[in-house]
Amino acid sequence: MPRKSDGFSYAPAFDAPIHAGTEVTILRTRGDWHEIALPNHLTGWLPDTDLEAL
Repeated sequence: MPRKSDGFSYAPAFDAPIHAGTEVTILRTRGDWHEIALPNHLTGWLPDTDLEAL
């Protein structure tokens, strides 16, 4: 579940989780967290463990 900022203590960025296999764009990185953008331009933060490079 993407977060509003770079940590599990932050609230979820969306009402529902994104589906496995959804392609995202990485906007920036802070430590082990990445700010991502979905194709519909919504943004949130995911940890390394939730992302896989294609």
